[in-house]
Amino acid sequence: MKDKEPKEEDKKKKEENSSTNNKPTFYSKYRSFLIGSSVLFLSILLFVIFQERPQKGITDISVSGNVPHAMPLIENAKPNPLELTFSHSAARLEHIDKKISEGITIKPQIEGTWRWEGDSSIIFKPKKDWPAGEKYAVHLDSSLFPDHVRLKKPRYNFSTDAFTFSIQNEEFYQDPVTPGNRKVLATVKFSHPVNKEEFEKRVNLFLFDQKKGEEKGRIKDYSYKVSYDKFMGEAYIHSGKVSIPLNDAFMKLVINKGVRPVSGGSRSGKELAASIWIPGMYNFFRISGIRPTLVRNEHYEPEQVLTFEATNGVTPDDLKKHIALYLLPKDRPPTRIDNRTRKNYRWKSPSEITEDVLNIAEELTLDAMEAVQEYPKFHSFKFAAPQKRYMYAKIEKGLESYG
Repeated sequence: MKDKEPKEEDKKKKEENSSTNNKPTFYSKYRSFLIGSSVLFLSILLFVIFQERPQKGITDISVSGNVPHAMPLIENAKPNPLELTFSHSAARLEHIDKKISEGITIKPQIEGTWRWEGDSSIIFKPKKDWPAGEKYAVHLDSSLFPDHVRLKKPRYNFSTDAFTFSIQNEEFYQDPVTPGNRKVLATVKFSHPVNKEEFEKRVNLFLFDQKKGEEKGRIKDYSYKVSYDKFMGEAYIHSGKVSIPLNDAFMKLVINKGVRPVSGGSRSGKELAASIWIPGMYNFFRISGIRPTLVRNEHYEPEQVLTFEATNGVTPDDLKKHIALYLLPKDRPPTRIDNRTRKNYRWKSPSEITEDVLNIAEELTLDAMEAVQEYPKFHSFKFAAPQKRYMYAKIEKGLESYG
């Protein structure tokens, strides 16, 4: 009885081990799925390799192209063409150098003609200039090419030049013939012929005090007129008559965004502005520079000349009535602060020139040199003075300028 009990226990253990070994593992459970996935992956890989592999007798080509720029603003100008270039010979023999009537499209549509140029280029000539800032897509059908030619990507995308402009040559102008005719002038240069109605309604011109800012310091809005060159590539802005303000101010020219070219396409996407200085009453007319110099006369002899530069035109006679030139003494006389006489004194500042000094100074004769204009800003006077001496130029009040 004792020998039989262990044998029954061994038999139970063998049955338990057998049932454990017969349970399905992860691999056995998903083996079919893994095998199927591997086969599918290999099939796709082989298909891709087959497609990418150059097929016998088939020539794969690629296409590139230019970006046609805006038409130049010159006489007899024509729109720039679009040129598509293929990496190899691509045209059918019977189509070389011929017009293309089908098999190629461009979106958005633009009127023009397609033509093969040789056997590896296609040229598109638009009837009108390209719209500014437009995105285009050219689609090339397989019917364009021989059976042995295959285009890798049958599409070419490009964008035309954006519409741009700039403000140039802005200035405060005074008419040299008509006194008091003062205005602001500015030139606006465009990349494409401009739509003048769209442009003019976006122009603003106003005078403002810079110290107070454009909003709080706004003094006056000004009217303006606009003219154009023959190609509509430049606009010339003329303000209305500008009065001289009491203090310095600025004329602000603002062109708001949204201007567009005649050819259509995108509008300008940003505001453009320029500020022009308008001198106030205290700066409009003043003597801005005085300088002694030497010039050669018709006999090539040196002559002493004193030049005056003004910020606005004035007649030589009026200027001469209000200026004086003095030869200062070699020695400085006693002053209230210093009662000594200074020998061979080096004069340093106009503040040192008192009435006592001028009483002993020698007034020099000024001879006006002939001026070309009636109201020049630059004046020259001949004088004669000994070398290595100090001079003092004095301008009296009451000098009036042109206008």
